[in-house]
Amino acid sequence: MSRALHARNPVGNYTGRGALDGVLKFFSYRTLPDYQLIATVGTNADVVLAPARERRRTYYLLSTIATGFIAFFCAGISSEGRPQS
Repeated sequence: MSRALHARNPVGNYTGRGALDGVLKFFSYRTLPDYQLIATVGTNADVVLAPARERRRTYYLLSTIATGFIAFFCAGISSEGRPQS
């Protein structure tokens, strides 16, 4: 982050790679004007996104089950309407 950006936005967030480990992270920062200091905290993107990925897997599973149930139900309804030979 540049000093100019910090000057315009004393508090904010950004995404980038960690300088020490190169891992994608979500950063938050706050400029402390009384101390001429910028405090920055970073969290690994995998940790931040894990709950969303888990919910996505759950939604996919539930939608697959629901689709199967609907298809089974529709097949049963359509077979009841046919004349028997």
